[in-house]
Amino acid sequence: KDLEELQKQRGEGKITLLDTRTEREYAQGHFQGSVNIPLDELRERLSELDPQKPVYVNCYSGLRSYLACRILTGNGFECYNFSGGYRFYEYIAGDRNYDETPRHACGVEIR
Repeated sequence: KDLEELQKQRGEGKITLLDTRTEREYAQGHFQGSVNIPLDELRERLSELDPQKPVYVNCYSGLRSYLACRILTGNGFECYNFSGGYRFYEYIAGDRNYDETPRHACGVEIR
């Protein structure tokens, strides 16, 4: 499914779009209609998600969303990971210039 179809389904209440990046990262750009629950808070905030809806998860590069899917699947959720993460989406969509800031694979800035 493409992002537009997923956003349509989210708008119809059929799925959940979950962003597992930090609040700061989320504020810098995110998929329209996504819910922000940082990976480090996910276990404590599972009750905020509807277990009856498939969850499509993204992060910056795909690592945190992969880990989130493991947590969600282990708790009975139907879960799908966005390969490549938000970084890949930004690059392909051309919404912004590619960010050349050095980062670890999980998206954390190197200082």
